[in-house]
Amino acid sequence: SSDLAFNQQIREKDNTALNEYWNGLARKVKQREQATFAYCKVLAEHNVLQPLVKILLPVVKKGAKESLLRAIRQLPLTQPQELITASQKHLQHDQHNAKWLSLLAHLAATDQHWPMAEKAFNGLFHLDGRQLDQQDVATFARVLQKRNQADKAISLLLEHQ
Repeated sequence: SSDLAFNQQIREKDNTALNEYWNGLARKVKQREQATFAYCKVLAEHNVLQPLVKILLPVVKKGAKESLLRAIRQLPLTQPQELITASQKHLQHDQHNAKWLSLLAHLAATDQHWPMAEKAFNGLFHLDGRQLDQQDVATFARVLQKRNQADKAISLLLEHQ
């Protein structure tokens, strides 16, 4: 599996070796969503920010690959400010876009920016016909709890079992 290869590079060598390994891969391999996500996951887990932002920022700015945007929500990002800004720019053009509200909400929660996360989740939650996925529900409940709204968090979790 590709994340195994990336993990092996960073464990046995260092960030530079991992970056060289990634750069040495064929373009066709790097364009595979699974490979890109596996690489980003290893970078995020090891807090290697520069190459991570270099890959993720264009993905968020273009916004074309919705599955990759959904995957970004799972990454343990430590400094997602540039990604938050890019998500907000998309929302300026389309305030009720579910993929951008969800991404912004998750990134804000990752950054412990609880008021922003709550506002984005509320916007997502109130979209007509929009079903929250389990990751949205779990993260929204955590945000509500952090905002001292445990009752709302519990009822949200109960509604979406």
